[in-house]
Formats: sequence, structure tokens, C-alpha cells
Amino acid sequence: MKITMVKISINKIEKQVKKHYLNIKAIPKFALFIILLMSNLSARAQERGFFFEISKDNKTAYIFGTTHGGGLLKLPLRPEVEAVLNQSKCIAKELGEYDSNATPASIIQLTSLPEGTVISDVLTPATTGKLKRFLEEYHYSPTFFEHAKPYAAADSLGFLKAKSSPSATWNAATQSLDNYLAERSRSKLIPLLGIETVKEQLDSKDSLTFPEQEAVLLEALESVENPGKVTQWLSSQFETGDIQALRESYIKKKSHIPLLNIAIDKYIFSRNKTQAERIDMMIHDGNECVFAVGALHLGGENGVVNLLNMLGYKVRQF
Repeated sequence: MKITMVKISINKIEKQVKKHYLNIKAIPKFALFIILLMSNLSARAQERGFFFEISKDNKTAYIFGTTHGGGLLKLPLRPEVEAVLNQSKCIAKELGEYDSNATPASIIQLTSLPEGTVISDVLTPATTGKLKRFLEEYHYSPTFFEHAKPYAAADSLGFLKAKSSPSATWNAATQSLDNYLAERSRSKLIPLLGIETVKEQLDSKDSLTFPEQEAVLLEALESVENPGKVTQWLSSQFETGDIQALRESYIKKKSHIPLLNIAIDKYIFSRNKTQAERIDMMIHDGNECVFAVGALHLGGENGVVNLLNMLGYKVRQF
């Protein structure tokens, strides 16, 4: 099955999945939200943001640093950014429009616990209790995540909360820069490419030990419990546009959660080199795109911006 990367509701996802996976009742509900996340891997835009021009060998492309999740998209974008989008030959996101290998069955397999294991077996009682209280508060079954790996549960919390809220909240949560870029690519009839695959992204999270996955889940629970603080912090970071400050602030902000820094290294920062090399390869092959990647990938000595600089690119922030 080819998964189309567009804004899409859970009901539409169920219809799509049913066409290709007839026994939809056998699909864990949490997996539908993971499929939604992969379909809507998204971005928030703010005033300055993280927008860079990169050039080498008479070829010019652009890097757009984003954050995953909806709700902070402000349109129109800055005029100079809109001008670049108008002139772009292609748009590339972490995940592209199609990933022929990202079938519902493969996503379920990657995000589900081994047979005979349930999520409470791999979490501490305290975290199990927090997850149960979240599900109760938003009127979901206490067994909703019974067979999900902790990182898969973490990925789903924001969508679950939005889905149980008024439609305006759900629409805001699913509206994103990724959707906007996808719509721009279709309206301009230009390619919408992928830097990574769904499996690569899920494999990076699957590399986490269960205690590290629990740290990711605790961070997600903390974020959904304090959305106002998260939004305020993200807004201030995107207004200043300082990629190094963003990285340092995030690590410091989350330092109270044991093992989270190790998890961040393994499922975020470990992908920087691959992203930089893929961007370089795509530009070399003639794809002078606007590349949208998570802003946390950009900063630091081993961040995408510095890695591209080491590959010979001149980098200029807008």
C-alpha cells in the first residue's frame, strides 16, 4: 500500500487501511494513530523560524527547520520564504508523499510489543499509572495501548487528546507546515520527495531500550499535560531562530527525565548524518529543493547545518 502524506482524519485512514487490510478489527487502534503520524509528520512555522540557504557547485537549495505536530502554523509565511517556495523545483520532507514499503502491516509489526508482552510489563508502575490516567481523562479504553511499544504510545498522545476534543482543536492539531508544503507541491505540480523512510524513522526509535522508551513516553505525557508551556517555549525558540539555543534549551528543559538525553541521541541526533548525506546526494542529482527537517536536527557540531558546511556548502540563515 502507498501511504499518501496529506492531512487526513482517522476515519479516512480506517477507510484506506480497510481497502488493503480487510480485517480492520484486528488492527490495534494505536497503530492507526501511528499511521496518521507517519501521514502527517508535520511542522510548525513561527516568525523568524529556522530557514537556511545552502549552496555548492552553482546549485542552491534551502533547509526549513520544523517541529513535529500541528497547531502553530501561521500563514502566510514570511514573504522571502514564500518567494523561495514559489521558485522551488521540488519540496522534500523527512517523509515523502509515498513510501511503498510503509504498509499498515509493517507499521503494526514495528510498533507492537512481542507476542505475550503487554505495555505494563515494560513500564514502571508509576508510568503505567500516568498512562492509565491519561486514557481515562480522554475517555479511551485502559487497554488502548496494551500491545504498543512505549514510543508508539508516546507518538500517539497528542493526536488522541486532540481527537477527543472539539473539532477546532483536532483541526489545529493536524494542520501543519507539512500539509501546506504538500499542498504547494501538488498545486505547482512539483515533486514531493522524502529524505528518510518510515521504516528508518521507526527503526531509530526501535533501537531504544524499554527504559529509554519509557523516558520518551514520560516526556510526551508531560507535554500533553502542559500544552500552554510547550507552545510558549516553542514560539519563543522559533521567533529567535537560534538552532544552537534550541538544542541546548531542549536538552536542559528535559534533563529531569532520566535516560531521555540518551534516547534523544539515539532517535533524533543519530539521524543527522543520514539526513545531511541524503540532502547532499539529492542536490547532486539535480533536486534543488526546499528540505523540511526537524529543527532539533539542525544545531550542534553534528547537526545537519554544520555537517552540510563540512560537505562544502555555504550556509546562510534568512
